[in-house]
Amino acid sequence: MSSKGRSNEGGFEMNLARSVKSFIKRNELCSGQDKILLTISGGMDSMVMLDIFLELGYPIAIAHCNFSLRNEESDLDEELVVQIAQEKGIVIHRKNFNTKIYSKEKKLSVQEAARELRYSWFQELATEYSYTKIATAHHFDDNIETVLINLQRSSGLKGLRGILPIRGNIIRPLLDLTKDEISEYAEERGISFREDRSNTDTKYLRNKIRHQAIPVLKKKDKEFYSNWKQRINENRKNWELLQSKVAEAKILCIEEKKDGQLLIDIDELQDQEGSELILFHLLDGLGFSSKQRANAIDLLKASTGKKITGDTHELIKDRNKLVLAPLADQSFNVEIIEGQFSVNGPLDLEIVEISKSTMAKQKSANIAYFDAAKLSFPLKVRNWQEGDKFFPFGMKGQKKVSDLLIDNKVNIHEKKLIPIMTSGDEIIWVMGLRSSDKFKVTEETKEVLKIEWLKDE
Repeated sequence: MSSKGRSNEGGFEMNLARSVKSFIKRNELCSGQDKILLTISGGMDSMVMLDIFLELGYPIAIAHCNFSLRNEESDLDEELVVQIAQEKGIVIHRKNFNTKIYSKEKKLSVQEAARELRYSWFQELATEYSYTKIATAHHFDDNIETVLINLQRSSGLKGLRGILPIRGNIIRPLLDLTKDEISEYAEERGISFREDRSNTDTKYLRNKIRHQAIPVLKKKDKEFYSNWKQRINENRKNWELLQSKVAEAKILCIEEKKDGQLLIDIDELQDQEGSELILFHLLDGLGFSSKQRANAIDLLKASTGKKITGDTHELIKDRNKLVLAPLADQSFNVEIIEGQFSVNGPLDLEIVEISKSTMAKQKSANIAYFDAAKLSFPLKVRNWQEGDKFFPFGMKGQKKVSDLLIDNKVNIHEKKLIPIMTSGDEIIWVMGLRSSDKFKVTEETKEVLKIEWLKDE
């Protein structure tokens, strides 16, 4: 992957431009019909990208961010980019950001804040001006650094794929070029660019890898770039293979419920080759740390009720299933006073007094009929609690609500979302499942209270 490894027919610069064009075509990054927004910082990499795109004749515009982090130097970067854009007759979009204030407000590092700000703005420009592609100047050295950073962060096979040539409308046309090739091109073409001194500050992990680790690795490996290219390509192929296995496992092992829960059949999962790796990647992007995802396999043999809680989801062992569900954030604390006809949020109820003759013969789990004279107001709705007992309709004795939930195959996560209606200290309705026999309508009943839970099915 060094410049020596490429044909010099027509000169090094022309050869490199052809190499970029070939990479663009091979990876289907863009075509002559695309409107391409080049993200130009004024540094060597992006200025070389601009020069190559001008050589290749693609329709382009420029976006430049001034993050106000380097005082006069940031302004000089902007001046250079504006000057080149004017000389070449290229449309340029510019924006100044108060990055430090944004980073404090969002509790991000300055680097994370700058990244969030620029990509958000690039997408706004793409929408407003109909740019179909956004090009960044990432190169192969950046890719190696990214893989090493991801390796250090234990981000798994997904992170070891490195930077992708295309992701959505973001393209990286220089990703096949080394930093040395870009530097040589800039020198041969006499390209003006600005140096960002923060790129040499080794307090940042990426810079430490760039200036301390990679030079050592290069000395020890004469085929450094070609070997790394092979590694990254293999990682991408392995990732694609794994994704196909995960997709297959989803079909065979997972039942998706309407409320966003996933029920993972443990027996089916264990029948899959590489079940541990499949489970690790099923949990990707759901708020679990790498360590939590790696430990998830222990739940397969754990007792019912054991769980792992991430930032947005939890994974719970429930008999022969793993329940993967969004964190439950619904609590019920509702009072219904006498004469009230409706309740809105967090659950919707319709309440009406009727005669026995108008009671519907067709039963619904979301409708309950009560002898109004037996009720004590206010009625209350709360969440299910461990130890709750009541007298289920049609039964003479008491039963634990937890046993009723088990009988109805309500999993551990769903239990948290079951509302319980009470009159005084008595449970009159396990809503959606069974009302109480003690408050049922009988021959002696004079007034019937009908309560309907207007539940989204």
